[in-house]
Amino acid sequence: MSENRNIRLVDTTLRDGEQAPGVSFSSKFKVDILKMLYDAGIRDFEIGTPAIDEMERFAIKQMVDLELDANLSVWCRATLTDLQYAADLGLKMVNLSLPVSEIQINAIGKTEQWVIQQLEFCLKFASSHFDFVSIGAQDGSRADYNFLIKYINTAIKYKVVQRIRIADTVGILNPFSVFELFQKLKFDFPLVEFEFHGHNDLGMANANGLAAIKAGADLVSVTVNGLGERCGNTPLEELVIALQYSEGIDLGIKKTRLRSICDLVSILSARKINASKPFNGKFCFTHESGIHTRSLIIDILSYQPYRPEEVGAQTKFVFGKHSGRAAIKSVLKLKGIKPSQFEIDHILNQVKLNTNFSSSGFSENDVFKIYMKCFSKPIKLNGTRNYHSIVTTKYRHFIQ
Repeated sequence: MSENRNIRLVDTTLRDGEQAPGVSFSSKFKVDILKMLYDAGIRDFEIGTPAIDEMERFAIKQMVDLELDANLSVWCRATLTDLQYAADLGLKMVNLSLPVSEIQINAIGKTEQWVIQQLEFCLKFASSHFDFVSIGAQDGSRADYNFLIKYINTAIKYKVVQRIRIADTVGILNPFSVFELFQKLKFDFPLVEFEFHGHNDLGMANANGLAAIKAGADLVSVTVNGLGERCGNTPLEELVIALQYSEGIDLGIKKTRLRSICDLVSILSARKINASKPFNGKFCFTHESGIHTRSLIIDILSYQPYRPEEVGAQTKFVFGKHSGRAAIKSVLKLKGIKPSQFEIDHILNQVKLNTNFSSSGFSENDVFKIYMKCFSKPIKLNGTRNYHSIVTTKYRHFIQ
């Protein structure tokens, strides 16, 4: 991969992300999300669809009026009405989209010839109203390649066209087919800037985004938390860490701020974040296994791909049937306690006994509470036996 390439992410949370069923952001929240993403380091945005209604256009105008040092675009169908709306809002950049696969062209009752004619018709108008047009090849992943070539050749005849977006509209591609497609496109159009727009229907959107970049794509469309239609889009935060920690490409995005944005979008969209989700899942840096925790105490990277504080998180231990003594000792040490071997064994046996009947496990604070309950105050009985001896008698069958 060339080190001189200007790889960027185009955030479309406020356009394609909002197309998720039941999701609608107010104009205020759209402005807030945009500003937060900008502060996190994103500079390319798709902020809405002007043709939706007056409220959508009001929100877009508010975002345009922020005058951010960023590339703001909107999504338009190939109609003069859509393009006129965008021009009236003061936008200098638009994404103009047409279907290019046989199945989608037939679905709207049109032909390939009509697609080419409508593309040229709209580009004549766009050339005099915008500085930058990105041409979307809707369902490009299922298009006949020869027609896709014709579509691109038609588009790039117009100087205003400065980018081609290839959409995997139904998420049918895999990393191998994505790589092959973009290698072919870059070979046939070495000077064209390409963007990949992926969907997650088969669970491969993040890997597909990475593969597209590896093959020569300059940009990838993303959304916060992968928000979007059906199974969602390429998750912004996941592609950021995939590029950095798997491919060595640091886009300079502030990941700690991004984590806060993910939480906000989750709340506003009423879409819970999966506990095991990469980057910002609840259990992203949580460990139970005794083998793991013992090594993590020595080197935090022994069982983690990167340091959790880089994304505003921290390593946590959960205690259950797989836990070991090292984690118990480490947690109590952080509380200023130096437990004896007997105390560690007793607490560990209590944890394992209880979690054999439950999947909830014990938190670090729970372990501390067990210690305080059992060992914080020595108890003398008839002046001869202390609390340790009572515990030993009561739980002898656990610690033998």
